[in-house]
Amino acid sequence: MTGANGSAASVLIVDDSSTFRTAFRSYLLDQSACEVAEAPSGEAAVKMCRELSPKIVFMDLRMPGIGGLEACRQIRAASADTRLVLLSASLRDAPQDLTTSGAARIMTKDELLVPGRIRALVQQLME
Repeated sequence: MTGANGSAASVLIVDDSSTFRTAFRSYLLDQSACEVAEAPSGEAAVKMCRELSPKIVFMDLRMPGIGGLEACRQIRAASADTRLVLLSASLRDAPQDLTTSGAARIMTKDELLVPGRIRALVQQLME
């Protein structure tokens, strides 16, 4: 997965489940060349975004602490260039108005399993 200039996509996966982070990281790395970092919480994600400036952040909506929505707001306030994607087990949990979070989109974790979906999304967000 590369950006418009051919550079490797930098992705941050944020989820309180280490099992999910590990599986999603493996999937991203199998798809093609990209740099992947992980954070276990919204607080850690905000700090890592300041340090790493990832192009794309996949953020779990429901986590202990500040949670995905507030973390997205803080990341967006610090960097307008970072593309934010909220992930949820169910869209019933989803906020009605994504503009307050700064997220480009929200999707279910099941959607990550659709062949080619993540690769296409990452390429789209890198443009």
